[in-house]
Amino acid sequence: MNGINRDRNGFVIDGEFVLVTQYHKSLSHFDSPKVIPRFLPEQIGQLMAMYMVYVRPLTDWWEADQWALYDKMSLPSDFIWHDKNGPWESSQMLRAVSNWTLYYMGRRITLQDWRHIAVAISKKLACNRGVKKADFENDNDDDDSEQVAGDIWSGQPLVAQVPGAHRVRVITASKPSLKRECVVEAGGLAPIKQPKILPLNKAVSEVASEQALLKALQAVLQDDHAEFRTPQQKEAVRLAAAKETPLVAILPTGSGKSLVFMVPTMLSSSGVTIVVAPYAELKRQLVTRCIDAGLDCKHWPEAQESWPRVVLVSAEAALSNDFLQWAADVGVRGKLNWVVIDECHLTFTAADEYWGKLRGLVLLCNLGCPFVFLTGTLPLLCQREFEEAMQLQNPLYIRASSHCVNVEYSVIWVRNGQGATEVQKLVESWVAGLAPGEKGVIYCNSHMKCKVLAQRLGCHYYHGNPKDSNAHFLAQQEAGFQAWLSSETPYIVATAALGTGIDVPGITHVIHLEAPHSIIDYAQEAGRAGRGGEHVVAVVVIEEKDWPEEDAAKDSCLELKQREVNSFIRTKGCRRRILGQCLDSNLQDCKGIEAVLCDNCRREEVVWKSELSTQGMIMS
Repeated sequence: MNGINRDRNGFVIDGEFVLVTQYHKSLSHFDSPKVIPRFLPEQIGQLMAMYMVYVRPLTDWWEADQWALYDKMSLPSDFIWHDKNGPWESSQMLRAVSNWTLYYMGRRITLQDWRHIAVAISKKLACNRGVKKADFENDNDDDDSEQVAGDIWSGQPLVAQVPGAHRVRVITASKPSLKRECVVEAGGLAPIKQPKILPLNKAVSEVASEQALLKALQAVLQDDHAEFRTPQQKEAVRLAAAKETPLVAILPTGSGKSLVFMVPTMLSSSGVTIVVAPYAELKRQLVTRCIDAGLDCKHWPEAQESWPRVVLVSAEAALSNDFLQWAADVGVRGKLNWVVIDECHLTFTAADEYWGKLRGLVLLCNLGCPFVFLTGTLPLLCQREFEEAMQLQNPLYIRASSHCVNVEYSVIWVRNGQGATEVQKLVESWVAGLAPGEKGVIYCNSHMKCKVLAQRLGCHYYHGNPKDSNAHFLAQQEAGFQAWLSSETPYIVATAALGTGIDVPGITHVIHLEAPHSIIDYAQEAGRAGRGGEHVVAVVVIEEKDWPEEDAAKDSCLELKQREVNSFIRTKGCRRRILGQCLDSNLQDCKGIEAVLCDNCRREEVVWKSELSTQGMIMS
């Protein structure tokens, strides 16, 4: 319905869908009508474009065809939201908005709430960042709008001035992809001089300096001489502090992933950071770390009565109506800083039922705040699956090398039925040489094998129901597990339940009886060891019947994860290179990164030295 007195339409500007609506009707008589352009979130904009291009013409044709049955004619409506009586009344729009926001966000948003949010977004995210010429509604309740909406940001636009009915100037600084001033005219989109506007997520007041990040790190670690461990850790912390979203940090186990959210939280003066942790023990450890760092931290639902700086919640609880309502309320008040998903690789590696719960975390995206995903293992080939599971659009990845230079990898072939005997020999040969506090883990693929092997070795066995994250908490209360933690009994037999999200110091030996389920599982399980930089021995014991054959035809019929495990087991080359190739396409071998040699590299070096010695080139 465009004309001299009205400007209402949809536009596509730099690939972004924007709805332009009339603002003050009376001012149109003086050729200075004000309008508001509402930029839609990317996926909503795509839906709107598809609706207007494909769906709406079809429904208009259907309506016309229906009227023709009664020899009548009705012109198609110019309104998006309409029925047979014409455009929706405010009451109809109110019911739709409030009902669906309650359903998807856990909070009922009214039209008045939306007005507050729109005004506050425009004022806070436009005027305060250099857009001084934008026109805003000069009502008396602007302060109330800021109180209600706070820092909410979900891709809404800046208010723009329209000097004439057929010309719309839009300052496109509200989204990272729209960073120039444009004029929308009948002839199309004409870019003009780029304004000097700082992107919203790069505002001077919000981007911490390198010195501020370092001081926050030292405050968290309570060490005045602390430094970032790796450039990737430092960059992940910087981007999280700048609220780049969605951010995916892939840092090896034991590399300090939790600092990616703890340091920015320490920098922020107020607000809440929600951390979704898969297991009870991981939550307990994170709470301890946060409290030790001076950050107020509570479990859910203890946090329900207050707004601590960090809230730890399980995946199941994060999907409950009570939590979603509480989180939405915190967000609407502008106090929700970050949502962090820890061990995010479980979205595609966990057991089916728990996997479904983790994928349900996509509902949290409706909170409209920055998201940070943390994991130690996310292979490049799995990135697409991960993005689809969490419905991510153009995530920013920070990836560190997966290589653990202190781990000595080896594979031992034994005859059928001799696997448990070989494990027992290894344990007996190592136990006398363990330093105080050192310990080891023996992994089995089934609960029954764990129980039998533990009885044979005279130690405790650890398992948890993969469908129930709280089962880990119960298993960790058992006396045998506590005795292993304190190194009273140096070894424990476990299923993959002990493979993710548990930080236990002093583990120096890891044995797998049978091949691991996948390279991701193996990296996580072997990564329980050497978190303090100790030398680690990681051994896989394979019986003859389970040794993978060299058969290209059979391999082609296997799943990718099985082919990767087979390659790791039967390779005659560097095992570390196979791990790096599978996890992050890093083809360096043990010698290339000056790591502890794997069994094959060590054997190759012995052969090489032997040949040189035979030729008289090495003095004995």
